[in-house]
Amino acid sequence: SVTHYPVRGKSGKIIAVYQETKNITDEFLVSQKLERAQHQLDQVLSISLVGTYTWDIADDRVYADKNLARMFGMPESVVSEGLELGRFLASIHPEDRPRVQAEISRSLKTRKPYELEYRTLNSRKETIWVIARGFIEVDDADRPDTFSGVVIDITERKKIEQALTENERQLRFMADTMPQLVWT
Repeated sequence: SVTHYPVRGKSGKIIAVYQETKNITDEFLVSQKLERAQHQLDQVLSISLVGTYTWDIADDRVYADKNLARMFGMPESVVSEGLELGRFLASIHPEDRPRVQAEISRSLKTRKPYELEYRTLNSRKETIWVIARGFIEVDDADRPDTFSGVVIDITERKKIEQALTENERQLRFMADTMPQLVWT
């Protein structure tokens, strides 16, 4: 890294240039490693259908990654810059929203970890099932400062659970309505 500083004479004209040269090889290598690690983390989170968030409680700004943006039907560029918590709550299925709000309030009061399954609506208004986990960090005065965590897309698991429940219901119906006794 090179920085130039002008040296002025009594008349104010530049009479020399002072050059400061600093070896930043170590900083550059660390920066490269951090970028590589961030890329790997983004890939792993994307593959595993995990989104991350941090809610700055005092400023009411939620910062999230692209996976969470997809699950909540929001543009990636908007969530990375931060949105009010209310914008995220508006993307939660209307039937689940009161329960989610109550659980967030409980976690803020008790400072205990947050965990809840609920549905969101993506940009195409499709239902996405998620499990959200988070925790509260407090400031020096023991006031809630940040609320950070992960949201995991469990839609496929829910579809399988619903299919199994439906199959079981059909088998029960058949067994209950058959004239002869069925043994399993």
